[in-house]
Amino acid sequence: MLPPQLIICEEVLPQVRKMLAKELYASGSSQSEISLKLGTSQAMVSKYLKDKDGPTASIRPMVTRMTRELAAAAISGEDVIGLTDRFCRSVDLCMAEGMLAERYRERFGTEPPSCCFGPTGPMTERSRLLDELSSAVLFLKARPIPGLIPAVKLNIAYALPGAGTKDQVASFPNRLPDHKGTIGEPRPPEFGASNHLSSVLLAASKGRPGISAVMNTRSGPDVMNAIRKMGEEASVLDRKEHTLEEFLSEPGTLEGDLVIDPGDFGIEPCLYIFGPSPLEVVHRAFEVHRALMMKEGGKDQ
Repeated sequence: MLPPQLIICEEVLPQVRKMLAKELYASGSSQSEISLKLGTSQAMVSKYLKDKDGPTASIRPMVTRMTRELAAAAISGEDVIGLTDRFCRSVDLCMAEGMLAERYRERFGTEPPSCCFGPTGPMTERSRLLDELSSAVLFLKARPIPGLIPAVKLNIAYALPGAGTKDQVASFPNRLPDHKGTIGEPRPPEFGASNHLSSVLLAASKGRPGISAVMNTRSGPDVMNAIRKMGEEASVLDRKEHTLEEFLSEPGTLEGDLVIDPGDFGIEPCLYIFGPSPLEVVHRAFEVHRALMMKEGGKDQ
């Protein structure tokens, strides 16, 4: 028998544990605390921290995505049982998206079974989206971005594959609560909860299969400088020429994943971050925030 679970147990799990150990150690956790979170020995944690080998290229996206979610949950206080459940659900999601298929072909020299391309649990497409949005909030709680929170508050939207209407886009009702720069407990995400962010996402996703999620943050000259500090450029809306939705709908206007609306009288300047999933866009927001907080010379403020 050649079940894909062999790859999960022998390759994915060890690499996720290793990357998670390094993430938690960098966040200030001790080796003993990490061992309790991972359900392994302190000696193994020490080995993980010293090991410089990374995952095989074909499973790297899966390992990276899973590690981000688990690290956010662990830093937020989730215990080993909760992390185990989250790991299993994350495996289901990644396999449903075909993220294990290439490695299966490499290792076994044959086409993977159907479970590598479809849901292996009871989670529906809609519940999967809602679950991923909740995971993104865990990331923001673990890695706050106070310098990017706009006056209108943060929100994240996530669209079903092939979405064409606002009721096929999920987001957080009343946006994400801001408690002095940290994210409070939001209302559960719902479909059709944000007219504005849904219309922005639907416009941007037309003809761009890699875009399924968007997040709004504060913008301004300092944010634009931070983006340049990262060696990147954002697409900038000209409000005299287009509405935001018109701008995003036009082919070639969205060259990267960052779009700046400079605002207008009574309209707050905004940075829109686009990506394939909520975790990807909040991770990008964290990168922008880190650059924003960086002093000249490369140290955090």
